[in-house]
Amino acid sequence: MIAQQKKLIAFDLDGTIFETEPLAVIAVQKTIENLARENLYIRSLPSKKECLHILGMVQQEIWDYLIPGASSQALDRADQLLEEIEKEYLEKGTGQLYPDVRTTLEFLKRNNWGLLIASNGGEGYVKAVIETRDLTPLFDGIYSAGEFATENKGELLRIARGKFPGLQAMVGDRRSDIEAGRANNLITVGCSFGYGSKEEIRGADYLIDDFSQIKGLFSPEQKAF
Repeated sequence: MIAQQKKLIAFDLDGTIFETEPLAVIAVQKTIENLARENLYIRSLPSKKECLHILGMVQQEIWDYLIPGASSQALDRADQLLEEIEKEYLEKGTGQLYPDVRTTLEFLKRNNWGLLIASNGGEGYVKAVIETRDLTPLFDGIYSAGEFATENKGELLRIARGKFPGLQAMVGDRRSDIEAGRANNLITVGCSFGYGSKEEIRGADYLIDDFSQIKGLFSPEQKAF
């Protein structure tokens, strides 16, 4: 069933809405520790740089990078461990929303914009972030690569647009966000405060240095949308 057409904005999660750095480092390192403890995969503890490098990747890409050549048993266990650890630490309050995220999203809702999440993360993780940070009422839909088994964000946005044909824009901090938006003929907004480099997002239609600047782009006075 296609939702009633209205204008919507899709947001990446990590590095755009949610500052996940401390959570990512803990969750990845503890997952690798547990795999070693269970004799499923032995490697040195990933560095902080390695843990942050995976942000924006789909699950298969994460494990190809962190535990190349792992058995199917190790991969399945890694998926399970990562989700369990992420949920545990999210409930403990690890990780936080970027400044002005909540007030900016509320502003957009008041001005009749629909809001979507489009993330390459796992289904359990993405939904846990939204739920534990009390953002559920603000979003019309939550799309994750984990739930929809997509290999890239372009595919994920195509699925979202099938239900929400009024999707107008993609906001994110990585090259994959900008490329996905452009592939779907969306306005693209690059977030320089996230985990991608400015080089990655320089092809975006608009660049912002803090989340609240989105208000100016999607205000009632802005005629471009």
